[in-house]
Amino acid sequence: MRLPWLQRLYTPTMRQLILLAGMVFVLSGCTGQQVMIDDFARPKPIPAGSSVDCSNLQKDTDLHGCDLSGKDLAQINLFNANLAGANLTGAKLKNADLRFANLEGAILTDADAHGANLHGANLKGAVLLRADIHSADMHGADLTGADLRAAFMSRTLLFNATLDGADLTGAWMEGVNVYQASMKNAILRNCYLRNAFLSGADITGADSSGSILEYAVMPDGSLHP
Repeated sequence: MRLPWLQRLYTPTMRQLILLAGMVFVLSGCTGQQVMIDDFARPKPIPAGSSVDCSNLQKDTDLHGCDLSGKDLAQINLFNANLAGANLTGAKLKNADLRFANLEGAILTDADAHGANLHGANLKGAVLLRADIHSADMHGADLTGADLRAAFMSRTLLFNATLDGADLTGAWMEGVNVYQASMKNAILRNCYLRNAFLSGADITGADSSGSILEYAVMPDGSLHP
């Protein structure tokens, strides 16, 4: 039963505002980051040049093939940067802005990118072996053929992402959100998927043998026992 004063406040306009606030919270990856207009407008990719200045660590720059292993890049802004083939082994990328960055074929083995914003990033064939990407925003990212074995992906946001053919063997994916993601032929063996949200995901041909799916929401919307 609603209290009279609450009924007066709960108008149709108020309901719309509450729904809008909820959408912003979800789209921000539940990380508290503000959803900006450029989250929805893909910028023009930065081409690979003949010479690269690997010390020029800023957005919209060409850093392809750079050796950035072990560097502290926490909270750095590399929006739309070209990091194709870069070596980021063991790099610290906590809360970094990597939206729309080109990380195709990049090496992120043992990297710490928790809380990073990788919305729309190109991670085709990237190596994220044992990488910490928990609570990262990777919605709309392309991880086709990526190596995510033993990655720590708790509460990672991957809705509308592409993980076709990706190897996630042994990944810790508790509470991961892969709503409407494409995971065709992905390797999901021995993953920890407790409380994962898989609704609408395409897992055609995926191998999830040995994985723990307790309380996970399955692609058809049903709740796994």
